[in-house]
Amino acid sequence: ISCVAFPDEGAAKRFGKFFQTHLPGVEIVTCNKVRTAGNQRQVVVADGDPSEKHVLIMDDLVQSGGTLYECAAKLKDSGAASVSGFV
Repeated sequence: ISCVAFPDEGAAKRFGKFFQTHLPGVEIVTCNKVRTAGNQRQVVVADGDPSEKHVLIMDDLVQSGGTLYECAAKLKDSGAASVSGFV
């Protein structure tokens, strides 16, 4: 794992400091949900760079998995070498 990603700012606030402390040097990426002009929900990479990294998405709650899936797809589109999830 060379990168830890969070699907939203809430997860980043809950877990970010832990990973910064215990995995120094690991890239931290935060995704976020935004509304487009057509009022569609879209996941974006709000902070960090997943390019060429092995990314672990970390979250504390998943209901349908839609946001987790969309976050993984956006990370791959942004150049991540691999993406795994952990809830």
